[in-house]
Amino acid sequence: MGSIRTVKRKGGAVSYVARIHRSGEVPQSKTFRNKASAREWANDIEVKIDRKENVSRTAETLKFKEVCAQFLQDYRKPKGGKPCSKGERTMVPILAAHFCTRDPDIKVAEITRSKIEGYISVLQETPVPESERKKKAHPLYKGGGGGGRTYSGNTARKYYFQLRKILTWASMKYDFVLDAKLFMGIGVPDAWEEPRERRLQGDEEARLISAALNSMAHGKEWRLIILFAIATTARMQEILLSQWKEFNIPGEAWNIPKGHTKIKVARQAGLTIPALALLEELAQYRKTPSDGNELLFPWWKDSSTLSKAFRRLTARAKIDDFHFHDLRHEGITRLFQTALTDVEIMKMTGHTNSSTLARYLHNRGSDIAAKINAKWSPPKAAEPKKPATKNAGRAKKVVPA
Repeated sequence: MGSIRTVKRKGGAVSYVARIHRSGEVPQSKTFRNKASAREWANDIEVKIDRKENVSRTAETLKFKEVCAQFLQDYRKPKGGKPCSKGERTMVPILAAHFCTRDPDIKVAEITRSKIEGYISVLQETPVPESERKKKAHPLYKGGGGGGRTYSGNTARKYYFQLRKILTWASMKYDFVLDAKLFMGIGVPDAWEEPRERRLQGDEEARLISAALNSMAHGKEWRLIILFAIATTARMQEILLSQWKEFNIPGEAWNIPKGHTKIKVARQAGLTIPALALLEELAQYRKTPSDGNELLFPWWKDSSTLSKAFRRLTARAKIDDFHFHDLRHEGITRLFQTALTDVEIMKMTGHTNSSTLARYLHNRGSDIAAKINAKWSPPKAAEPKKPATKNAGRAKKVVPA
């Protein structure tokens, strides 16, 4: 139970100090002018404690925009101690601006579950703003922002988890307890709203390679990275960060470090004959930099550079709606057409469960039909029955000798 203490002030004024002290909880106290208000506050705090809700007054004074600014300055990853990533430095100011649109001084305690749900819903209807550096619309990017595009469900999902990360960090830094139900049951958009099923069709692979070889810059290198992505089924990040020291060519294995993988788990992928042939070609361009990091593909500095360049490449090849990651889809689907088991394919691709792997299975109907027809043989015609005779089924009489 909370206690209420009467305090006499100078001049005869009386105030009432309500105090809540429970084992394992942060003590709470507040001063009121009348006893009824003090009792009401104490009862409300006790109910919140019983429900495991936030009862800290620290969160009532912290401005969300200030917390976001402090997060960018002070946050360090638990493992490695690295500061905020480049993506976070872009997202956090936008998140703060979005959340502070109606109330620039919104407090952390005022961010409720319903407000978070409303934010996710409104964000998916919010137009993507124009870039400040943009001078004109680019035909390959659907006019960029401001052209009627709104934030996708996947983007809303990223902002939700960034908000959750900021609030969790603030609760530990400023020593207050978040509402236990703050993030419970929130309808977060799926990571894959519509799983892609795009594969190379017809002569698209030949056209893509032709456009690559005719590029003004890195023509031969473009061909190698495209075929390498298909042959190894590796992700873009794994390919761009790959170094020669990771490859055991005599052992036909690629040892991918955990820092290069999506799920931060190291894996060993087998090198197929096409992959080994491509590595032999790449060896002609091998250069050892001063820092000792021998990148396999040093011609593209990051995934953003490669993605934009690949989009221009597909435009020259007149191939619509084809992304670099679709090369991984193509490679995985080709693995399904071999005699490998699902477990062996998962070892190659780095998937941890078969349901995720199934997203990349894009067998064409004609491919499935060809497999069935290759093993199909027409049923044998039934042999005609011999006509029954009069003596059929009768036992022969045995004549004694």
